[in-house]
Amino acid sequence: MRIIRHLILPLVLMASAAGCGGSAQPAEPPRALSLSGSGSTLTVLELLHRNGSFGRIPLTFLEGTDSGGGIAAVAAGAVAIGAVSRAPKPGELARGLLYRPFAKDGIAFVAKGGRTSSLTRRQLLRAFAGEVTNWRELGGANLPIVLLVRDEDESVTQHLRAELFGEGFRFARNATLLSSTGDMNEALGRTPGALGFTSYGSLVSTRTGLKPLKFEGALPSVQAFERDRYPFVRKLGIVFREGPSTSAFVAEITGGDVAGGLRKLGYAPLG
Repeated sequence: MRIIRHLILPLVLMASAAGCGGSAQPAEPPRALSLSGSGSTLTVLELLHRNGSFGRIPLTFLEGTDSGGGIAAVAAGAVAIGAVSRAPKPGELARGLLYRPFAKDGIAFVAKGGRTSSLTRRQLLRAFAGEVTNWRELGGANLPIVLLVRDEDESVTQHLRAELFGEGFRFARNATLLSSTGDMNEALGRTPGALGFTSYGSLVSTRTGLKPLKFEGALPSVQAFERDRYPFVRKLGIVFREGPSTSAFVAEITGGDVAGGLRKLGYAPLG
């Protein structure tokens, strides 16, 4: 198991005027917030923290689980912030929980050595179903297609099922199943003929050097996400209970300083 990481931001004392003489007294510093949940969303928040985008709220990053686990942890009072890479499902926001999306992350299709820069909807469906097995059949090199996919309960897979594949679609039996964004990006980088899908922001923020394919001529980019010119986009967000510290954190992740940091990392901010 990964060791729990404690990342504490510098505290800033906020002065407030008090008394008729106008003397300033320091307010109590905000309480540290613990975070867990979606690994991809936690990674974004940690990167923003390291880049200095947050300034006032002390944060403690705990072991990641998934979006549902993050929501359940907030409901149980185990953490203050649940990181999610999908919208909460009906019934998950019981017990007074609040949801706030803060960024858009595109889902990019990536190929390794297939010498193809753009694929159509029909080509992707046929490839992931195993109906075509060589990049030559898609206008590329004479190279076998190696399919890489994510778990069915992952938000990237769920989003593509809703927007591209459909619920009844089945991936080819020889597709390799990967359990994390990091594993997917590593496999895409070292597997000749690979075809897979991953977080666009992860490609940019971790400097993988992997180039996304165009879909029907549309190339994923921060500008495309902001202008709704790319079809496969999921929202990253947090789940929390209302309080002084959590409200201050929401104000930070939806503010201008964080917006600039998100764009540099490959994500489109949601103010």
